[in-house]
Amino acid sequence: MDFIKKKLFLILCIAVVLLGIGIFISGMMVSANNQKELNAIKVKLDSVNRLSAQAVPEDELKQAESDAEGYQKNLEQMELFLRETTRRWILYRAVFPKLNDKDTKDYHFEAFAEKYCAFVDRLLLQLHAGTCPSPQEEAQQVDQFFKDHMKGSTASSIDEAEQMDRIRSELRQKRARENAIYADQDSFCVYTHWKRLPQDAKPMYLDAWYTQLAAWIQEDVVAAIQELNGSSQSVLTSPVKRLLEISFAGEEPDAEPKLKEAQVKSVATYGSYSFGAIPKKYGTGRSVCVSRRYAESANKLPVYVTQLQQKRMGYLGSYAGGVSAGSSQYDGQLAIPFTGRYSNDVIDVVQFEVGVIIDTARIHDFIHALKSQKKSQVIRLNNLPQAKSEVLDLTRLQEVLLALQSSSGGTVSLDGRQINKSDIEVKEIHRNQITVLQMDVEPLDISVEQDAGYYYGSGSFKVLRLTCEYIFFKSGYADLMPEPVKEILNPSESQPKTGFDFGSGRMPNPGGMPSGGRLMPDGRTAP
Repeated sequence: MDFIKKKLFLILCIAVVLLGIGIFISGMMVSANNQKELNAIKVKLDSVNRLSAQAVPEDELKQAESDAEGYQKNLEQMELFLRETTRRWILYRAVFPKLNDKDTKDYHFEAFAEKYCAFVDRLLLQLHAGTCPSPQEEAQQVDQFFKDHMKGSTASSIDEAEQMDRIRSELRQKRARENAIYADQDSFCVYTHWKRLPQDAKPMYLDAWYTQLAAWIQEDVVAAIQELNGSSQSVLTSPVKRLLEISFAGEEPDAEPKLKEAQVKSVATYGSYSFGAIPKKYGTGRSVCVSRRYAESANKLPVYVTQLQQKRMGYLGSYAGGVSAGSSQYDGQLAIPFTGRYSNDVIDVVQFEVGVIIDTARIHDFIHALKSQKKSQVIRLNNLPQAKSEVLDLTRLQEVLLALQSSSGGTVSLDGRQINKSDIEVKEIHRNQITVLQMDVEPLDISVEQDAGYYYGSGSFKVLRLTCEYIFFKSGYADLMPEPVKEILNPSESQPKTGFDFGSGRMPNPGGMPSGGRLMPDGRTAP
């Protein structure tokens, strides 16, 4: 211990020297490792610098910039296109989205009614459509024949019956040659309702909006029939012989109607035809021919297909007392969609049924025509902060198009505004909004049809019933939709977006929907 005490200072000095040597050696080792890492980083930096020093060709840079701009422009054009497939003409602009002057609501809804009825009549003219002879017409023809040719004749009752059958047959064949297709106002929906004056303001908005949806859909169905029938002017040569129905899955109009006696007459009816008293000796009996799947569907409005919040089936329930629990996830449907599509924040879906009598060989051609592209003209206003599509009454749209073609004047009036012609662009839009979900083919009893007054010529014919869905893009008509409709749909607070998945190129499929099958009126699912 004395030695340690005496040599303590020397021992401490030696310890300090040894510690310093250790620290120095450790530092040198760490420094060597750091140097290696620094050298590796330096090599990478030199490599990057060499790459950056190599000049990228200017034409490649310009091409890359051009491609980026092109992708962005294509995206914007696609969004605009999808929006404008839905942003089409409207029956009566003053009604949507609401009336500014509620005191004149009766006037405006009467005007809407007249517009819709005129629209249906115009569709019938486009189809060159007509009806088979009514029993009254046939009786008058027979009566006139006997007055002109059978005076003082001693012909037997058998001869008279043969003459009557011949006259009826000739009249029916003549009518078939005069018209390209059998169809009338009852082939469409709620025509009779709009011959009346609704009284309740809120239901009128609902009725009018759903009728507008029906008008757009009916226009496309008629376009498909026209495409298939082509230039035919006779039922005998037309592939589509008769339009039975364009029906929807909604409810009847909510508004309580008040009959307009000047427009709706009380007469005896047979099917779609109205007639007065028929002399008994000529007979009025006719076979009950093929018609709508459900007679009540003539006064059913469209309805959006939505996810069920509660079990309410509307159209289907009215015939079957509702659908069994778990058989469906959607409301407002006529068939289970294999597409799995329903109304959401992006799209609105409406199902409908088309019934026709058709040449058997042309069934698939008709389905293709329904699903094919349809054309419409859209008026765009340019030189604005954002290109805007102008929605006009159908009649007003035609007036503006004619004004744009005229060389006189440099401006056109749009909604009371004078717009320079150079700022107006007329764009032709090709849309494809129909998907066929279900096909039912039924045999046709020709003898029963002929007894009912129809004549289709020779060939093989079938009753074709197609259940389809129609897609609307919310962004195309969100500003036109009345508040009562928005309350029903309860749309998202977010701004409506385009319904196209630009990554996959597909429409969004929400999933969870069983594929295939048809929802039958008794609640079963048929394969």
